[in-house]
Amino acid sequence: VDIFLLSANGFEGASDGRRCEVLRCPPIGNGAGKLLARLSRRVFGQDLRVRQALRSVPGGVDLVFPGRLSAGGRTAVLYWIPDFQHVHLPEMFSNEAVGQRNASFLQGIRRCTLVVLSSLDAERDYRSFAPGYEAKARVMSFVARVPGHLYEEDPRRVVAEYHLPEKFVYLPNQFWMHKNHLTLFDALDRVRTRHNDVRLVLVGAAYNGYEQARRRVEELG
Repeated sequence: VDIFLLSANGFEGASDGRRCEVLRCPPIGNGAGKLLARLSRRVFGQDLRVRQALRSVPGGVDLVFPGRLSAGGRTAVLYWIPDFQHVHLPEMFSNEAVGQRNASFLQGIRRCTLVVLSSLDAERDYRSFAPGYEAKARVMSFVARVPGHLYEEDPRRVVAEYHLPEKFVYLPNQFWMHKNHLTLFDALDRVRTRHNDVRLVLVGAAYNGYEQARRRVEELG
């Protein structure tokens, strides 16, 4: 199996002994090119840049994952929906964000070949959210795969590079409000009255819960 990573920019990563090649999407440009790309997505459900990049592969590409728009031709597209948090917790999102998620999910469901869901719970939500498209649903429970060579490296190098303490609690969560960082901060605030050496390291993209989390950290000192 040949693996291709589709990227608008450069990508650095190990393929762990497998063939892994980066396909770069051509720039979208401005003016007419940008307008054409937008119309293609809305009217035909296709991303022209992705389609052009896939055509550069000799023999074509059989499968795109994850993807939301049609790749054209015989290429199958698997659309991934991790959860339906905006349905269960709409108060964690703006009205605009809820509407955008609903529209994006439905477009992806209609355009793709199959829908990948991360859990049986998400599959139940999916059947309620998109009746008539139940046959597209597939549950794939993901697991974290840590490359073997990482265990051979000295962790002190990373600690020094990022100026981290020797011991810490690591939380790799995106900063969404529904990730509930505030509860964790309050719990650690209680813990540090007895153990003031507990350190927390957070990583994740700054989504709608970032400013709230940042303010809470400043309040707790």
